[in-house]
Amino acid sequence: MSFADESFDYIVASLILSMVPNENKCFEEMIRVLKKDGRILIFDKFAPKNQKLTLTKKLARPFISMLGTDIGRSFEELFKQNDQRLRIIRDESVMLKGMYRYIEVLKLSEGHI
Repeated sequence: MSFADESFDYIVASLILSMVPNENKCFEEMIRVLKKDGRILIFDKFAPKNQKLTLTKKLARPFISMLGTDIGRSFEELFKQNDQRLRIIRDESVMLKGMYRYIEVLKLSEGHI
């Protein structure tokens, strides 16, 4: 993105992280342009929290990916790479037995790290 570092107080990411080719790079860019004490509001589909994908979903994943979305991405894995700079404020299952979630992430200021 061509935005300066720490440009935004809030970032809304609705059905983005499951669709971009590189979710890690996308999430890192969101963090980069977010001000300290800013929030990322995420609504997306992820692999169910602390659960393995079912056999049906594992088999369907390559076909669904051809449609431009990935049902097997793990928010926990994505978050783990950046957890020293962030804190999860809210994480709620909103649809389809936890596949869709609303997650609110806070970017920590220097004093909170």
